[in-house]
Amino acid sequence: MTTKKRVGIVINASIYDKLKFVAGKYGMTVNSLMAYVLGQWADSFYAKEKMTDKVIQETKQVLLEIAKNEVNELKKVKSRLRACSSILYFFRGDPLILG
Repeated sequence: MTTKKRVGIVINASIYDKLKFVAGKYGMTVNSLMAYVLGQWADSFYAKEKMTDKVIQETKQVLLEIAKNEVNELKKVKSRLRACSSILYFFRGDPLILG
């Protein structure tokens, strides 16, 4: 059983002539040159996509950690403000509302 698939493309005659020239320099047919070029492009594209996905996932994790740290810091500040509010209320008698 073969794993090869056929792809039909239509190109401009001048492009075909250029491909034929390049293929001839390497002792290849235009078809085998195109298979090689497309294979190289697909491998490169796949590797870049895989790398990009990894960078995006790592960036999401870093941003999530930063956000968690910021939320925790805000909770600490809010707690300190509540403590200050209680002290001010005790000394001044004015209730300060800090949601």
